[in-house]
Amino acid sequence: MLSDKKGSCHDVYVPDYCVFDLETTGVSSESDRVVEISAVKVKNGKIIHEFSSLVNPVMPIPDNASRINGITDDMVADSPTFEHVLEEFMDFIGDMILVGHNIHAFDMKFLYRDAYR
Repeated sequence: MLSDKKGSCHDVYVPDYCVFDLETTGVSSESDRVVEISAVKVKNGKIIHEFSSLVNPVMPIPDNASRINGITDDMVADSPTFEHVLEEFMDFIGDMILVGHNIHAFDMKFLYRDAYR
């Protein structure tokens, strides 16, 4: 579970980890929202579980964001809010190490913000 202590970067190989990625309405972790979260659990180099959910951001998705991530308002209209998806995602990752491209500067900011809320 995400705590008050924010994570740290590791530069050593670990055999078990969770790779994840977010799609958002924009680049600001202060005002933009998550519209999709996807992840895979890797154990000893093999994918063992997958997680993916569209997210209703409860705000219109800007055209620029839709052009980049391919996600539209219609696609997320009946999706759960991130509050509900984050709980499922936290259960999915458990205590695994999180891995992803640029997550320390982007994705984790959204996770910490919404977990704090």
